[in-house]
Amino acid sequence: MSFPGSHDSHAESDSLDSLKAHGEKQFDHVMTFGTFDIFHPGHVFYLSEAQKFADTMTVVIARDARVLRVK
Repeated sequence: MSFPGSHDSHAESDSLDSLKAHGEKQFDHVMTFGTFDIFHPGHVFYLSEAQKFADTMTVVIARDARVLRVK
């Protein structure tokens, strides 16, 4: 089922694969968020996957007070 304004994930995936094959980035800039309190290989994977979408990336790291309140 498709709703107005929704994206077909299969078509979007094909589009992204096509962009990757040509070395083109989908966006100019990507922004990621996280606590990264204990940096591990999962974080490296997350950031490296995000970087594939754009030429530049901003990483926002949560403040200590937020981490203490949430975790």
